[in-house]
Amino acid sequence: MQTNRTWGKAVVIGGSYAGLVTARVLADFFAEVVLVERDAVDEDTGAHQGAPQGYHAHAMLAKGGEILERLFPGLRDELREAGAPVFDYGQGIDFLLPTGLAPRARTGVQIQTFTRDELERRLRRKVLARSEVTCWPPRSARG
Repeated sequence: MQTNRTWGKAVVIGGSYAGLVTARVLADFFAEVVLVERDAVDEDTGAHQGAPQGYHAHAMLAKGGEILERLFPGLRDELREAGAPVFDYGQGIDFLLPTGLAPRARTGVQIQTFTRDELERRLRRKVLARSEVTCWPPRSARG
């Protein structure tokens, strides 16, 4: 969604997943988006010291994948090419219920799994490639 960019500058505090997606959305509405991150990051950085659960497995559900694909065209294919599988939610994940494991059944809901490291690296590359977005060097509350 491109606009006339009538707004001047937006500042996003935090350059992990939420900050990257926020910066991407704001880039459609502001002439300049400044991303402020306390850790040293660049387009090749994946999970970093300040990212919670940086090395845990993550999954993208169908609607989230649709939205991220609209914001970051080609993202799902890039993740797939990097080894992030796409599979049916009901057939590829085990659910432990009080009565035991839930039976596996096709749901028609496609999900994709990957590491947060891989997702953030790809999002950061796409966000920092935009001319409207700049990332300030690390800063702390103390100076």
